[in-house]
Amino acid sequence: MKTYSFIGSDKNSGKTTAFNYIYRELQQNRQPRSICLSSIGINGEDVDSYEGVKKPHIDLLPGSCFITNCVHLAGHTGKYETLLNLGRPFFSKNYIFGRSLLEMQMVLEGPNSGSEVRLVKQHIAPFLRDDDIFLIDGSIDRQFLAKPEISDGFYFSVLFTKRPPQFQKSCDFLHMISLSPCSRQVHQAIAKNLSNKTKSLLFTDPNRLAYHGKTIVSHDRELRKQCESIARQKGFLYMKGALTRSLFEFLAPFSELQVILDNFTLYLNITASQHQGIEFRPTIVLFHPVVIKAVFIKQETDFDLSLLPPEVAAGNLFREIPYEG
Repeated sequence: MKTYSFIGSDKNSGKTTAFNYIYRELQQNRQPRSICLSSIGINGEDVDSYEGVKKPHIDLLPGSCFITNCVHLAGHTGKYETLLNLGRPFFSKNYIFGRSLLEMQMVLEGPNSGSEVRLVKQHIAPFLRDDDIFLIDGSIDRQFLAKPEISDGFYFSVLFTKRPPQFQKSCDFLHMISLSPCSRQVHQAIAKNLSNKTKSLLFTDPNRLAYHGKTIVSHDRELRKQCESIARQKGFLYMKGALTRSLFEFLAPFSELQVILDNFTLYLNITASQHQGIEFRPTIVLFHPVVIKAVFIKQETDFDLSLLPPEVAAGNLFREIPYEG
């Protein structure tokens, strides 16, 4: 099965609207035999419990699969069949993997951690074919959904508002998902040296490994020493860990260094507002390229179209601008 997640730049950026739109489009086009829907946290309730605003419903069509907390199935007796129980001790809550028999308005609540999402995928895989699709509605603080070990691609909802902090956050997110992949030569060098324990790799050139770190990157003192030892040389630093504020500040002066993040979600801790006045001189690229299926815009103010990732389908579901996937 293919897994696609829905992430966004802010709360109420339109993730669930995009989720519903893509679900309906897939159903109309009859692309996969089966579609499975789930969510990180709770989605599909009438009112946002945090902000008190109305939220879009999630309407399951007959034949669609779903994963949700069993508490949300009260009142749906006879409308679905249970395919699998996903409960303790492997999961923190009791979830049902089911298939709708009738059209039903559903509140989705799936596992809330990366490890449980990966475990869910293992459990439901025997019920789905390779070309079936698993859609996961995300939340603002669960960007790990877009990691390559969880999702084959993602849909991004971006909010452009007149509020400066939120507008800046959107710009930062768009910059993050527009990061370029590393060169083929560097990619091959990293892949050759990767192991399950790898946290960092430091090269003085793609064919010369200077350091192989197996300690969490933000805690690896030896890595910092090795970086300082080649401060004026050309270098390539692969990191399978977040570019934290302290690492950002440490690496900022290394103008000859290329930082290769394993995937774009590791850049999430960095925003322009956090690091005003600090010039980050290394270049930042990615080991795993960003796989964006489409960008959906929720527009409350004008913005520069050049902010959007090039060559990515985009649409505004709130101003009736069609998405062309």
